[in-house]
Amino acid sequence: MLIRPFSSRFQRPSLAEVAAAARWAERRRGAHRRIGLRAAGPVAAMVFLFCLGGLAQTASDALPSINAGLGPCSVEFTVTNQKFQPLYNAQIRVHFKYGFWGIRRMDLQIGTNSAGQALVKGLPTRLRNSPLVFVVSYDGVSENWYYTGLDCVNQAQVVVNTR
Repeated sequence: MLIRPFSSRFQRPSLAEVAAAARWAERRRGAHRRIGLRAAGPVAAMVFLFCLGGLAQTASDALPSINAGLGPCSVEFTVTNQKFQPLYNAQIRVHFKYGFWGIRRMDLQIGTNSAGQALVKGLPTRLRNSPLVFVVSYDGVSENWYYTGLDCVNQAQVVVNTR
């Protein structure tokens, strides 16, 4: 309910009208102070802690992974050169067909982290035609690794002959 501070322009206000106008003005001023000043400190602290937590997660060298979504099996790749040094951003690609008559097709590609590792999850346990061929390439040179589906959790050590 809006209370007008004065009943008329030419009359002097009564004491009750002045008191009502003062209460109304105090309520309006107090609303801004309650919301603005009291909430600013905790909100700023929460934003700072949220950003700090996000930086801590991105600083870690997480294992890059991709999910095919076709089964429970997985393959963890470790890609190295001839001197067994890990290769950063070696590309791992696979193309396979699944479903009725192999109508559905999927292409997956992932790059390795600085430790030369990558994880491919969600691979099927049964393969109908042939093993899946993972093509690992780095600097124009590629190597093949074959997934048969016999072992559900595989660790693949791939050595790429770099120039």
